[in-house]
Amino acid sequence: MTKKSLLLLFVMALLVSVSFMVYLLIERINHKRLARQNVASISDFPLLDFDSIRFDIGSDRKTILVYFDSECSHCQQEFHQIITNKNSFKDSDIIIASSELISTIRGYAEKNCPPDLANIRFAKINTAQAYDTFGSLAVPQIFIYGPDGKLIKEFKGETPIKAILYYL
Repeated sequence: MTKKSLLLLFVMALLVSVSFMVYLLIERINHKRLARQNVASISDFPLLDFDSIRFDIGSDRKTILVYFDSECSHCQQEFHQIITNKNSFKDSDIIIASSELISTIRGYAEKNCPPDLANIRFAKINTAQAYDTFGSLAVPQIFIYGPDGKLIKEFKGETPIKAILYYL
């Protein structure tokens, strides 16, 4: 091969690589835009209850959705703070959603959630559906929705209870 042919081959490979990277970037931007649209309203989240039945979110109260992992120390601390301040949340519904196994979620709920807290419910979300619905998630990640089901505020990572209560 001549130097000219090698140069042409290199330029073509470079163009293909750059085109593919631009395509991936556009796909990522579109996915983020779709995720922003998905989280704007709580109405159609693909959550399951402990019986693997689609979770009913309907409420005329504010709803706090916490994406959670039972082994995450920040998640555990966030949940502990919610329980400690349970009276401040009595007029809101709290959904603790995780992509862990239902048995793991149930075990955590039974061990850590006092039975007198009817406004706290646990749900399962499939990992792929969580990504499709929310985009990239941190744990914990908190979404606060108004009585109309529209997103009021989103927090990524462990959040002070005062910041959450400000939006209730």
